[in-house]
Amino acid sequence: MFQPNWKRFLGGLNFQFIAYFLLFAYIPLLSFSVIGYHLNKRLIRQVHEQNLEILAQKTSKHLIDYIDAKRTKIRILYKSDYFSSSSEELNEFVSVASFRLNGSPLYLKNVNDSLLNILLNKKKAHLCVDLNRTQLFFKTIPDSNSIVWASIPLQKIRRLLNSDDPH
Repeated sequence: MFQPNWKRFLGGLNFQFIAYFLLFAYIPLLSFSVIGYHLNKRLIRQVHEQNLEILAQKTSKHLIDYIDAKRTKIRILYKSDYFSSSSEELNEFVSVASFRLNGSPLYLKNVNDSLLNILLNKKKAHLCVDLNRTQLFFKTIPDSNSIVWASIPLQKIRRLLNSDDPH
């Protein structure tokens, strides 16, 4: 059986030649790479932050477009009097709370008293996240004397943010 002879396999290469090769080829490459990285670290971070900022702007625009489309739909349904009875048009929303500015409820769907109190106390807010129910609530003002809070599941928001379709 034939076994390779390592001296014959390496031929004229000796340990000193390999050591010099590594010393003069790889060590300068490694050192200049490390020095170059440290000199350009700030620039690399700035480019990375700019890319993240652009991505965040696109994502927020995507979410704003989606919520605006849902607000428009709620305004249309409110004016069409769908809120007076249970409607299939409202099934895409997990929870809906419609009430007058004085706090008297007009239409409630999957809203308990504690959640209604939380929504009534959100005077200036337009978005509210309920992590216990994993929902994103958004406020719509369909006319001058009523407010509608509707919710979308956070899973749907995650899928929306990963897709290209704003609706």
